[in-house]
Amino acid sequence: MNTYISILAILFVVCARAFSQNISTVSEIGDDNTATVNQSGHHTSQVSQTGSENNASVNQSFGGSLSVITQIGSENDGLVVQIGDQNEAFIDQYANANLGTVHQTGNLNHAGIGQYSDNNEAHLIQNGNGNQAYGEQTVGSENFINLTQSNGSHATMYQTGDHNSIQGLGLDPMATSFDGSILGVVQYGSGNTLHLQQADMSTALVFQSGMANVAIVIQHQ
Repeated sequence: MNTYISILAILFVVCARAFSQNISTVSEIGDDNTATVNQSGHHTSQVSQTGSENNASVNQSFGGSLSVITQIGSENDGLVVQIGDQNEAFIDQYANANLGTVHQTGNLNHAGIGQYSDNNEAHLIQNGNGNQAYGEQTVGSENFINLTQSNGSHATMYQTGDHNSIQGLGLDPMATSFDGSILGVVQYGSGNTLHLQQADMSTALVFQSGMANVAIVIQHQ
C-alpha cells in the first residue's frame, strides 16, 4: 500500500510540474522538416508541419504566452519570438517558400499571419503592451508585409495579387504604427505599395485596386 501511494504521489508531482510549466507539441509529416522550441517560463507552443523542408523556430520567455505555427507545403519558414507575458502569435502558411516572423516584446500582444500562396513574406514586430495585428496574403506571390507596432496599436492588412507591399519610407524598411494607432489596408492587384509612418493615436485606412499604385501615409502628432 505504501509503495502504491508513493508511486501515485510521484506521478502527481510530475504531472503538476508539467501542467504548471511549459507545454510544447510538435507534429511533422514529410521529409526534412525542422522544428526548434525554446521555452523559459510558463508557455504553450504548437508546431505542425506537413510537406518537406519546412522550418519552425519558437523562443518564449517570461510567462503565459501562446505560439501556434502551422505549415503545409514545402520550404516555408516560421519564426516566433515572445519576450513578456500573455502574448499570442499565430502563423499559418499553406503553400510553398513563404516566410513569416513575429517578434513580441511586452505583454498581452496578439499577432496573426496567414499566407496561402507561394513566395510571400510577412514580418510583424510588436513592442509594449496590447498590440493587435493580422496580415493575410493570398492568391498571388511575392507580396510583402513589414510592420512595427507599439502600445495599443491595431492593424489589419489584406493583400491579394503579386508584388504588393506594406513597408516603411526611404532607408527604413519597416512601416511604423505607434501608440494607439489604427491601420487598415486592402490591396488588390499587382505592384501596389503602401509606405507608412504613423505617430501616436493616428488612423489610416488604405484601399488600392489595380496595378502599380503607390500610397504614402505620414502622420505626425
